[in-house]
Amino acid sequence: MNKLLAIAAVVALTVSAHAAAAGLYSGRWPVTVTMSQHYNGAHCLVLIDDGSAGFPHSGSASLTGTEGGEFQVIGRTLLVSLQVVGSGEEVATYVFSAPARDGILGEGVWGYVQGEAADSGRAVFGNRGGC
Repeated sequence: MNKLLAIAAVVALTVSAHAAAAGLYSGRWPVTVTMSQHYNGAHCLVLIDDGSAGFPHSGSASLTGTEGGEFQVIGRTLLVSLQVVGSGEEVATYVFSAPARDGILGEGVWGYVQGEAADSGRAVFGNRGGC
């Protein structure tokens, strides 16, 4: 009987820990891009962490001036891709990548891809809810 109670307690803790982790990266993240040719400045990246993009921490992403996209935290790396209209009216993509751990984003990179990498820069994330 004691073993059964111990197993039930472990299962309950595991389930509650998993539930607490859901949405860990959801929020409005300020991100400042520098060293870019055309996209320097402060921006606000919105992430909805619902596991819908193939990883436990993944989901939709949006940023002003984009048509939306998705994000994934793979291991300890954030990867965001956002669809934009390119200079010739074709589909292009903004990409952010940064270290991610325990709901905190580190300093990373931003890129603009239009057939091939066309621009890039440093991306510094602020605290969640900061924009």
